[in-house]
Amino acid sequence: MALKRRLSDRRLARIEGSADSEVLFALALDLLDAGAPAPDALASVVTAVKELSGGRLNLLLHDGTAMAATAWANSLYTVDRHGATIVASEPFDAGTDWRAVPDAAVVSVTSAGAEVSGL
Repeated sequence: MALKRRLSDRRLARIEGSADSEVLFALALDLLDAGAPAPDALASVVTAVKELSGGRLNLLLHDGTAMAATAWANSLYTVDRHGATIVASEPFDAGTDWRAVPDAAVVSVTSAGAEVSGL
């Protein structure tokens, strides 16, 4: 797989299965290890995938305090409820306050709120 060739030896050695998601997560971890902020790491992974195959891809990373998520040819929504931002692939209730994340975008969620930028 072409994406596996982009992995560090350390990350490649830790892959146990054959799922694409394991490779994508390892790519993101390599980028985080190199100092990339989470939104940039996910955007780079999406860019690598779309260069090779296209497809539909939502990725999400959460470190306990901040979150980053991508929307690539797949739906993604955010909503603020009870002092927290929720990110979901589809609205899960009838509330009208859901906001669609534009295609080819990354959403960054911190205690300050959600910010959307292009990939």
